Amino acid sequence: MNPSLRSTSEPVVRQPQGAGSLRHWIFQLLGLSLIVAALAYGVVQHNLFGKPPTVAAVLYVGPALGPGDAKDHKGTPREEVFRQTQASLLRTRPVLERALRKVADLNLSVVQAQSDPQAWLERELRIDTFANTSTIRVSLTGAPPNELAQLVNAVVHAYLEEFVSHE
Repeated sequence: MNPSLRSTSEPVVRQPQGAGSLRHWIFQLLGLSLIVAALAYGVVQHNLFGKPPTVAAVLYVGPALGPGDAKDHKGTPREEVFRQTQASLLRTRPVLERALRKVADLNLSVVQAQSDPQAWLERELRIDTFANTSTIRVSLTGAPPNELAQLVNAVVHAYLEEFVSHE
């Protein structure tokens, strides 16, 4: 009998389809922990120091296409121009409209309290870029932090759907 065809009495452990790996679950738990930690930090800041909580999402925007050391006509590195462009796109009308549509069914009190939610979101949304990184931070400050977190996530997802998935 061929040794590679020999049967064995040891059970073969197979993961059920769709169950995901242990690493997948650990990353999901870590992600959830970070969200909870960010919300807790905002609540502590608000309650102990009287500062309104800030919720944020950080986007990795990746490198600009083309040679890495290229510069624009003003001598600004291509990476900086690319990052600033992506930051500007986060605040565009299509992104803000899509984000507000995404949260419309949630009846967020922070949105309902605004006479012009889109103008409010454009004004209150903070977009920060960081030199020598490929990241952009999108944040809102105020209360309630759980609603602001849903809104920040909606803006990030709207940006990704509007500009990144079309490329």
